[in-house]
Amino acid sequence: YLAGDYTTALEKLESAIKLENDPQARLYYGLTLVELGRGSEAVYELKNALDYYPDLFEAQIGLVRAFMLDEKFGSAALQADTAFPLAKTDEQRAQVYYWRAKAQELTPNRASAAKRDWESLLSLPADTYPAAWRTEAQKHLIALSTPSVTPTPSRTPTVTKPATPTRTPTRTPSRTPTPTATPH
Repeated sequence: YLAGDYTTALEKLESAIKLENDPQARLYYGLTLVELGRGSEAVYELKNALDYYPDLFEAQIGLVRAFMLDEKFGSAALQADTAFPLAKTDEQRAQVYYWRAKAQELTPNRASAAKRDWESLLSLPADTYPAAWRTEAQKHLIALSTPSVTPTPSRTPTVTKPATPTRTPTRTPSRTPTPTATPH
């Protein structure tokens, strides 16, 4: 696992777990599954490992990443909240800010919280996290700061037929003689 050979690590860890259900083997098995992009399996393994290592930052942040892979973004953000107090270095705090920001952006109504986390990440020393994270954070902040324009449908004038004139009866003078007064 530490050498980055995740396929071999997975095989060796599976064997170790079958021989002896070692919590540390489960931890690294879960972390290996995260690296291989197998989110739901990683969630299961890392939850088991956290029963034995509840205060282990690597297990907590691994579970955040597993939730992200499993597209459980709200759970990922909450798990990052659990991991944060365990972060002892700027490198670990950077991981929390990064993963929590990503999770919150994908959780409804959490854009302002995501923005705060991206800003917090950028406030850390640049050498405490990958340069790609800095670039990503800057892009996300621009996107979150730019008001989104929602296209409003324009009103298309409706064509109405001109009113058809109606025939209004007109008064026709009657031909009946009207009596007129004559002097006597």
